[in-house]
Amino acid sequence: MIINNSKCTACFACRQVCPKQAIDVSYDRYGFMIPAVNKNCVECGLCEKICPIEIPLLHCNNQNVYSFINKNNALLMRSSSGAVFPAIAQYVINQNGIVFGCLFEDNSKAIHRGIDRSEELYKLQGSKYVQSDVGFTFTEAKAYLEDGRLVLYSGTPCQIHGLKSFLGKHYDNLITVDIICHGVPSQEMLNTDIQWWGKKVGRVDQVNFRDKRINGWSLIGSIKTGLKTRVMYPGNDAYYFFFDNGSIYRECCYSCKYANLDRIGDITIGDFWGIETKKGISIERMKNGVSLVLVNTEIGITVFNKIREEGIVEEEDMCVALRENIQLLRPVPIENRNHTLIQMYHEGNMEKIHHTFVKMKRAIDSLRAFLPIKLKLRLKGMRKNG
Repeated sequence: MIINNSKCTACFACRQVCPKQAIDVSYDRYGFMIPAVNKNCVECGLCEKICPIEIPLLHCNNQNVYSFINKNNALLMRSSSGAVFPAIAQYVINQNGIVFGCLFEDNSKAIHRGIDRSEELYKLQGSKYVQSDVGFTFTEAKAYLEDGRLVLYSGTPCQIHGLKSFLGKHYDNLITVDIICHGVPSQEMLNTDIQWWGKKVGRVDQVNFRDKRINGWSLIGSIKTGLKTRVMYPGNDAYYFFFDNGSIYRECCYSCKYANLDRIGDITIGDFWGIETKKGISIERMKNGVSLVLVNTEIGITVFNKIREEGIVEEEDMCVALRENIQLLRPVPIENRNHTLIQMYHEGNMEKIHHTFVKMKRAIDSLRAFLPIKLKLRLKGMRKNG
């Protein structure tokens, strides 16, 4: 097996397809997950054959673009944007299907897991902003598919491509949802940040990057410590700040072949940043989040039509969707990556990281002092990634 760490996305399709259990999870010099071949390898080449790195994407034709706001306020408030994902997931569960997605295990460890009960749906809601470990969920999904159950698998585009490469054929009972991804830091980085919070305010029981209870639809999140809930946002948390400006992603994220309109999933979802620029849109209506939905395939059309009544849905112009969602056009530039900062995270040197954060934040705050008032008001109202 030839592993190109600069291109590897850590989808681990290779690990799950290996008949000899010859591939383990290892870590590169910066703490990012990578596959590692062990002594069981018999050089069958199956891992290289299904690796999605060199498999081209198919061009998406006639994509439909929608805005979506879930009518269920409880689901809407638990979601990062307009809660289209729980609407799709609930439809699948109602069909006796199973839903795979990312959740936080032990409050902050991002993993993929399958659920088939509505009561567990909340675990898959909300932004995680860290790379998840898919484990053997491709294998599990295949077993359910072969058994005839409806399967929804959600994840980053590279994870969805890994799943499809692993499966090796089309399944009519598979629905895939990819997210508009900016890039992924490592679990080690998030752990370092949480440890820093722990020393500062006490044991961290829960991390929520997008907590609408505090400021509605925004980048404001929270950290729960015991009975207290503390505000966390890019202005007071180094990890969130460096995620937001694209400094600490996995190397392949900066040349991501999925950061365009040729989507790998049946449906693509994300925040509909930029919808506020649409003429006639009500601030009150969008205050708790709006989802951007790209319907990419016939399966996607069928599924979306099944859940339309669950939300306030409008067909939108692609130009509006692209206005503030630059990751639908290109990846974050490699110049944004800060190798020194990433090394600091790997060393667990939070003092230096925090010093760098404060220094960079002061520089940005100084620049903002010279911005025109109209631009200041827009930035204050709603910050966007990208």
